[in-house]
Amino acid sequence: MGLTKSSLDVLEAVAELQPANVSALASLLCISKQSLGSTVRRLHAAGFLAKERADDRRNADIRLTERGESALQAAEDLLHQRPHTGPEAENTLRGQLVDHIHELRQYEAHHLFP
Repeated sequence: MGLTKSSLDVLEAVAELQPANVSALASLLCISKQSLGSTVRRLHAAGFLAKERADDRRNADIRLTERGESALQAAEDLLHQRPHTGPEAENTLRGQLVDHIHELRQYEAHHLFP
């Protein structure tokens, strides 16, 4: 998928809290705001998160974009559909991951690097 476990954790937390802010996310994930900030910036730049100025103007409201929702759903689907053991299960999962990575690379090629 091209996303790390910590990136997926952030997407899940945003989905749970949205609109979220960095302080609330850091608290929920038990990490520093500084560590979270770099992950949020990467996810925002890649189109997984949207940031809007909050009412108090000191914070930003963070929400999942359609791409972020799709990535989170795809990760959850892979976990639920994953066969549990054996070579056949590994080949099935590997094929699903290769397909999804290919789709993400095509998206990035057309949207991030036009």
